[in-house]
Order: sequence, then structure tokens, then C-alpha cells
Amino acid sequence: MLIIWLGFFLSIAFLMLIARKSLWIALTVAAIVLGSFSLSVYEIGEEILNTLTDSSILLLALSVGMIPMIGGVMETSDLMDDLVENLRMKKRLFLAFSPALMGMLPMPGGALLSAPIIKKGGKGVSNDRKSAVNVWFRHLLLLIYPLGALLATTKMAGLDLYLAILYLIPGFLLMLVLGYLFLLRDVKGKIEYGRFKPKKLVISLSIILAAPLIHLSLMMFDNTIPEAYLLIGVSISLALALYFGRIGFNGIKNVSLKMKPWNFALIIIGMFLFLNIFEASDTPGVIASLAV
Repeated sequence: MLIIWLGFFLSIAFLMLIARKSLWIALTVAAIVLGSFSLSVYEIGEEILNTLTDSSILLLALSVGMIPMIGGVMETSDLMDDLVENLRMKKRLFLAFSPALMGMLPMPGGALLSAPIIKKGGKGVSNDRKSAVNVWFRHLLLLIYPLGALLATTKMAGLDLYLAILYLIPGFLLMLVLGYLFLLRDVKGKIEYGRFKPKKLVISLSIILAAPLIHLSLMMFDNTIPEAYLLIGVSISLALALYFGRIGFNGIKNVSLKMKPWNFALIIIGMFLFLNIFEASDTPGVIASLAV
């Protein structure tokens, strides 16, 4: 039993250490370290092969890898600016809603992307308050957004994605109320906008909302391959962003180099590799035997 605990803590240590440089490499190394304490080389290889040949995992990884590309294209083509410029909200609502919308598209340095928008719309609000609002509300919507962290976590737990969202709504509402009371309640004033352009607002919103709406709609008819439906939805969102953003081949290349979508896809594969080796090892039984 002690050797299993040693392997478990070593794997976590490797995970935390290497993740500072690369999360997917950290997950892969941690999985192999964990498995080496109770599995043979053949069994570890078998779990690696099973993970890399699981169509649902590969489809999910491909979909998650495409999501930051949507954000990168919208940023590069100014579609994100079009969205924010045409929201037409009071300052208090704008400060909450604009980072939440950008948070729907996971991307490296995402908080830095929404920070200039908060700075622009939050004149008269202290810098520390704007920073807190940006971080809080950027991540708030992720609690119930189906294309965020819920994609991988519900898949790993074997839960229905949209049923999980229903259970998370009370927590989301609680966090929303707390954010309002502590960060936005005393914010006053309006934002000065230019000329309203409803077409640009509709286009930007359509790009962001297309993927989850298509995913959900297809799942209502048939729930046998949800990851394939997700890939269809994300692909259509990306296609819309490329079309309306007028991004050519060179633009796609530049966005790819900036967003590094392969990192997101490899993180998903690393997560499931760690999960599969964890379940195949003796670690779950040892942890379950604890009297807590």
C-alpha cells in the first residue's frame, strides 16, 4: 500500500512541477509515473494505445483545439471589438457582461484580452476594482458554459453535459449575486458609444453562440456521438469567424502560431491518459480504503 501512495504523490509532484512549462507533457509524465508503480510496461502501453485510439477522446480533443482558434480569429479580425462596441449597456452591466462573453472562448492570456475592454468601459472605476471585475466575471460564465471546462470534466465523470449545467445554475446565480454586491453595486455612469451597428453585433454573437446551439440541437435528436456533434458545431463557428473576419491562409497560420491550438488538444488527451492509467492502477482501491 505504501508503494502505491508513493507512486501517487510522486505523480502529483511531477504534474505540478512540469505543468509550469507544459500541462500536456506534465499529465503524460505523471500518468506514466503513476502507472509504473502498479502496472507492467505492457499494461501502460495498452492504456496509452486505448487512449490514442478512442474516437470520442480524439473528437473531443480536436474540438477543444479549435475553440481558441475562434477566439484568435475574432481578435485578429476585430470581430470581438465589434461585439463589445455594439452591446449598448450601462457601465455596470457592461463591466460584467463583456469579460463574461470573452470568457466563453478559452484562449492563452484571455484575461489580458478583455482587460483593455474593461479599461475602456470602466472610466472612473479604480484599477484594482477593474482587475477584480475582469477576473471574476470572465470566469463566472464558465460555470455553465457548455464549451468550457465542462466539456472534459463531464466526459471524464460520465455525466450528461447539459444535465450537469442544470445542477450548476444555483451556484452560478450565487456567484453572480456575490460579484454584483462586492464589485459592481456602487458602480455608476454610462459608456459613450459610437454609431450602433446591429449587423456587426448579430454576426459576432452568432459566431460565439453557433457552436453550443448546434451541439445541443443535434444531441436532442441523437445522443450516440455527442463529440462528433460538438466538432460539427465548433467547425461551423470557426468557418463563420473566418468568413466574416475575412481571414486568409496566412491569417490562419498567424492565428495558429499565436493561439497554439495543439496545446489545448494535447491537454485533453493527457487528461484522459492520466484518468485511464489511474483507473487501471491499484490507486483507486487504495484511496477508497481510507477511513475518512
